[in-house]
Amino acid sequence: MTDVNCMTDVSPARSPASRSGEAARQSSAELGSAITLGVHESLGLPRSGEPVTTGVPLPLGQYATDQAWRLLDSNGTLIVCQTKPTATWPDGSVRWLSVTWLADAAAGSVTEFRLVPQPASPLESSSPPAAIVADRSADDLVLRAGDTHCIFAAGGTTLMRELKQAGESVLAKRALRVIATGAAGRATEGVVEEVSLGEMGPVFATAHFRGRFPRQHELRFFGHFKLFANGLLRLELTLHNPRRARHAGGFWELGDAGSILLQDVSLSLHLGRALGDLQWREHAAAEPLQTSGAWRLYQESSGGVNWQSANHVDRSGGVPLRQRGYRVEYDGRQHSGLRASPSLVLRGTTQSLAVGLPEFWKKFPAAVERNGDKLRLGLLPREFPALHELQAGEQTTRVVWFRAGAAGEEIDLWWCQQPLAVAVDPQAIQDSGVIPFLPTASQPPRRELAGSLADMLEGESSFFAKREPIDEYGWRNFGELWADHEGANHNAADEQVISHFNNQYDPLHGLLVQFLLTGDPRWWRLADALARHVMDIDIYHTDRDKPAYNGGLFWHTDHYFNAGRATHRSFATTMNHDGRQSHGGGPGNEQSYNSGLALYYYLTDDPRARDVALGLADWIIAADDGARHLLGLASSEPTGGASATCLADYHGPGRGAGNAIHVLLEAWLLSGGEQYREFAETLIRRTIHPYDDVGGRDLLNFEIRWSYTVHLQALARYLELAR
Repeated sequence: MTDVNCMTDVSPARSPASRSGEAARQSSAELGSAITLGVHESLGLPRSGEPVTTGVPLPLGQYATDQAWRLLDSNGTLIVCQTKPTATWPDGSVRWLSVTWLADAAAGSVTEFRLVPQPASPLESSSPPAAIVADRSADDLVLRAGDTHCIFAAGGTTLMRELKQAGESVLAKRALRVIATGAAGRATEGVVEEVSLGEMGPVFATAHFRGRFPRQHELRFFGHFKLFANGLLRLELTLHNPRRARHAGGFWELGDAGSILLQDVSLSLHLGRALGDLQWREHAAAEPLQTSGAWRLYQESSGGVNWQSANHVDRSGGVPLRQRGYRVEYDGRQHSGLRASPSLVLRGTTQSLAVGLPEFWKKFPAAVERNGDKLRLGLLPREFPALHELQAGEQTTRVVWFRAGAAGEEIDLWWCQQPLAVAVDPQAIQDSGVIPFLPTASQPPRRELAGSLADMLEGESSFFAKREPIDEYGWRNFGELWADHEGANHNAADEQVISHFNNQYDPLHGLLVQFLLTGDPRWWRLADALARHVMDIDIYHTDRDKPAYNGGLFWHTDHYFNAGRATHRSFATTMNHDGRQSHGGGPGNEQSYNSGLALYYYLTDDPRARDVALGLADWIIAADDGARHLLGLASSEPTGGASATCLADYHGPGRGAGNAIHVLLEAWLLSGGEQYREFAETLIRRTIHPYDDVGGRDLLNFEIRWSYTVHLQALARYLELAR
């Protein structure tokens, strides 16, 4: 549920709504239970009214799901916020609480806010007027925040039918469409099949959509608009290939028959009249340039030193990139640069529209073009010198920010290139008990570990620096962690082995825990990019293959070999072990992890993360269900697909069952679904027994039995949770 009582004044002003005075002050008893939230500004530029979200962990038995909350700034003034429980303890009390508000922050600062439970007898009315209004008719869904009106409709070819500011159309009829052009050059407008109202409260309201591209090989799209009380509008759009891979011969690589090839996928905006002047920045600190004519910015590659890395091979095995960085064309002129992070503002005599394009160069190729009354945002742009290939079960997601305003209003969205990060007081996390065995300030990590953690953030061995050698950028790669250790014994000194972790051993969870412990926004930036990569690329998003694969997590690319055309899957036909080709890849239980995805959901309230975390548990159950197997009519006995480790007939302590148990327990915590706990117990009974001959398990055979330690950890976690 959404708690709309988390605020006092809910004015749709463009800075965070607040109220001073004695009525807005909290008692010392209330402040004693306050949880400090630190907003980190690390771009070095002041922020105003920027949306921020965090998850707050709460102790067992402390707060009911209908508990109202208040947010105070450093002066004790109440700030409008929107809260929602995202997980509960077994007794029904809140375990994680999502909190969203519009924050101001000084350049390079950490701005503190305090979250406090609202008293049983509120100081003022708990039913203030709504800042956002939703109207639903048979054909339209309208969201209104002050003077900003967004109109959505299902059944047509518009993601947004109209955007109005102060009664005038900023984006005209058929305002925003998504258009896909296939390999043969045929363009198709996306048809919106469903529009629904999602979460709604004093800070934001969400409109979800889902649709398809007729005659474009089953290509699908889905996403949502989020309208904030200050008029900011955020669009998240995901393209999805729901087909199954054919993975002939056990090889998973580009060029598979299940892929969809595309010349272009773009968002097309129909600009309202008189938005003739265009001003743009190529990055946040750049001086703005402007034109009233045609204009285009196209980013073909990362702009890095290794921009033509073999990481960017296409289905032919070649690298199609021609240009380092980006180029801009306008008014008969052209210039180029390396890494563009553009924001633009279109202005007319009475109105203006700002557009922000986060991760523009990091998820290359990308394009943005204004021509007459049309603005094109190239998600998979036609300027690219090769066809775009969306593999079977693969997704790619883009985010675009919009803001409409008066003609002279300052509405530039440069800040979306590096949003504010919110850190919860580590002591509050420790006190909540949501993450067992969490280190404390009184128990710092050993010096060796502390040094390794520092190296992950700074210097030539940092995760940021390690993106450069293999150019871990582009829409398929950005966010991934380079498995550089796979090249330790590689013979070709002049070649970087391109290998990917694919979330093996759940680095996402580790990055998020480090952020919770330290509040350092660099951990958050690494984790955020990795989470979104995993959700799009590393998960097999199809239900058309066999149950052992559908919805699973692809395991790391093959040891000691370049990934080649396998990208983030295993195996490719180019991989050869002593004359024997490796094959038989695809998702597998031994590399299944969802704790990081669940924690990411708690911290962001991103529903995709929740769906994927639960989907991995459903995949574990389905892979083991003999009734769903090809021979299920003959025998419905379990396949053992959830518990095998290394060998198909070994079902003792090992990482196969251990990781599956972890995934199932995480899904149980996330949803409360008893089927997940029950199947975890089934796997425990299957793989270990008090009367087992432990010596006969051959657990000291390091090569194939070392992972019994993963199984022990899973048992310890089960005992901790089930006691």
